[in-house]
Amino acid sequence: MVDRSGIEAAQRLVVNAQPEAPAAPAATTNTIALTVTSARDEPFWGAELGDPNPPGILKGDPITEYKFIINVDDSGLTDEAYRYPECSPFLNDGSVNPTYPESGPWVSIASLPSSSPIVTQGDQTELNNAGATLTLPDGKYLISVISNDFKIDGQWFELPMEEDPNNPGVASISVQLQPFPLPTSTIRVKVFEDNALPNSAADIPAEAITTDTPVEQGMAGFEGHIGDWLGEVTTDVFGNPLCTEYEPGTGPYGYNWVDGSPVPIPGTGGKCLSNAQGDIVIPNVSTNRYETWVVPPDGTQWTQTTTLEGNKPWDTWTIEGWDGYDSEFVIAGEPFPFVVFGFVRPTNLLTDTTYTGIVKGTVAAAEVYIPFTGGLDYQGHLWGGLAGSKIREPIANPWIALSDLQGGDTAVWIGQGDANGNFEIPNVPPGDYLLTYWDGPQMNLLDLTQITVGPGANGTGETVDMGVMFVTGWFTKVWGTVFDDTNGNGFRDQGEPGIKDFPLIFRRRENSELDRGAIAVATDPESCTAANSDAGNCFMFENTYPYNNWLVLEFFSPNYVTTGYTYQSFNMTDQSTHPLDTQPGLPGVTILGDGVDIGVMPIIGQSVMIDIGVRPYAEGENGGIAGTVFYDTTRTWYEAHKEAPEPWGVGIPDLQMNLYAPVPDPANPGAYLLDADGSFLKGQLLATTTTERWQLPKGCYSYDVDGNRTDNQNNPILPNGDLGVGCLETLSMGTLVENGFSTVDG
Repeated sequence: MVDRSGIEAAQRLVVNAQPEAPAAPAATTNTIALTVTSARDEPFWGAELGDPNPPGILKGDPITEYKFIINVDDSGLTDEAYRYPECSPFLNDGSVNPTYPESGPWVSIASLPSSSPIVTQGDQTELNNAGATLTLPDGKYLISVISNDFKIDGQWFELPMEEDPNNPGVASISVQLQPFPLPTSTIRVKVFEDNALPNSAADIPAEAITTDTPVEQGMAGFEGHIGDWLGEVTTDVFGNPLCTEYEPGTGPYGYNWVDGSPVPIPGTGGKCLSNAQGDIVIPNVSTNRYETWVVPPDGTQWTQTTTLEGNKPWDTWTIEGWDGYDSEFVIAGEPFPFVVFGFVRPTNLLTDTTYTGIVKGTVAAAEVYIPFTGGLDYQGHLWGGLAGSKIREPIANPWIALSDLQGGDTAVWIGQGDANGNFEIPNVPPGDYLLTYWDGPQMNLLDLTQITVGPGANGTGETVDMGVMFVTGWFTKVWGTVFDDTNGNGFRDQGEPGIKDFPLIFRRRENSELDRGAIAVATDPESCTAANSDAGNCFMFENTYPYNNWLVLEFFSPNYVTTGYTYQSFNMTDQSTHPLDTQPGLPGVTILGDGVDIGVMPIIGQSVMIDIGVRPYAEGENGGIAGTVFYDTTRTWYEAHKEAPEPWGVGIPDLQMNLYAPVPDPANPGAYLLDADGSFLKGQLLATTTTERWQLPKGCYSYDVDGNRTDNQNNPILPNGDLGVGCLETLSMGTLVENGFSTVDG
């Protein structure tokens, strides 16, 4: 055989009479060196913005002054070798694994740690690429590096690791830092009319991307807003109103700078409005996790259909230099905005009364539990129609859209049902339709189903009764009361009064505030029932984010001491119980104790009631000395004595706390001696303790939709439920409440 070049294939064969010996394995080491460099060219680095002669920096330039910290990487493993026995509920002989799930290092099994232990920290004199090295034990680590005029960055590494061929006996770790000024970000929003089909998605190009689309008009005049932890953000990174435009120039960010600031173009900024194509552009924002929301023009009846994960705002994560376009979704090969807002308005094109077809039904919220047995079959597109459902409540005034699948897929009727979730659409011609339904506050997932209206006896349309159609919640609903437990049994008995305005807050296990619906109080606890829990009578966290892992519910008042609490998830019957239940003859599970933190594991679309018993402190009684040690990542007060924890601040675990007696001043009765630094002079050591570290709750019971206990006999991934066994963080467990009181970092 001859190829195109005229050379026979046999001439191209190379025969190795002696196979080459395999390469020797590379030498490894546990000794590391560190190189820190600039991650990019930045001509404006090293001077105040607007300085005409900044020194600048190039990518790869060494950074010679820095601080570092090394943490253990305890995020878990994925090695298949750990499948048996560590990550299995059963041992190889079929017997129950008594240490599961705590024995499992897989990230899908292991509990999420609250914090990562610090191994060591220092500066450029203690770890560099010029001879200062560190030797660490085998393991996985994260090194973080900070330096003035650079953004924090870091690198994961695992020891032992391969030696640097240019530095025998040492492994080299490189960290690149982004120099200041950092590029700004842009948020882009697409506003469209979601009427072809109404489905909470941008069905481009059928829906409103230009003013001349055959179906809808452009969505102009909608106002965009953004917010973060502290509330609405109204200014850009330069301190001017959002959407301010600037004079182009040769200064930082491509603008003309005068007196250290970019020059705004008069008449711009203050409102971020959609144009005729429905585009909103919000430039010059910083890196953050924002909520973006859009407000329709005044006097209109638009209602929102789209949501990212429930509620009206769209979570928007910005990174430096982001242009606001989605990294995955494109239309006709062109980039498309990451944030999308669809709206519809009341519509009725079914005005021909000669048609007698009717579409009616009821929309209700339903909770779904695993295993998918018992209860009701799910009536809707979600959850695959499986069983395990239980109706919680009707959806008040649900939104309904009926779209003609033989008429361009456009909506022919959009409106609302009544307060009990009932709706009826008259004058429907025979044909095929898509029925879409959702709740106005968007606390539940929008659902849809295809239906056919037959001709009926007269050929003008029949009645299609959809019965009860389900929607399932985006969030976990946690509700209940704080009550005066006059008999101290932890259960709210008849006549025990509720306590108004008792503050409760959800925290993560590392002690930062949960930033999604985290704070609640009860305004009228005397009237709190499951039927009216939404009316402000109970404390209610209606949109607890369903993390599928443990959160901490904190309830504290200096006027009260806890006696206990009672919980009952929606799928538990009055007969569902637990070995630690101190009131087994009463509904729910009652736990006694005087803590102020309870673990709660929220699961999507489910709910749980928690009643918390407290009593006033007796005369002469107090709760001791309690507090939190937190990591002050952003100090907002110059005077340290005015500082307080920020919502995002995390607690510091395992820190020793000492309590000393003051030293009386013999010359001034009632006064105490001060040390040289102005603090009180320490006398006798009275007590010592360490700050808490979050611990995984143990002994959890899981229940099916009918309140029957489930364990590894009917769901093999579940633990055996022994009281000493850690609780598995998974959807299959259902929403859980700790059977005891929680620890929390700090």
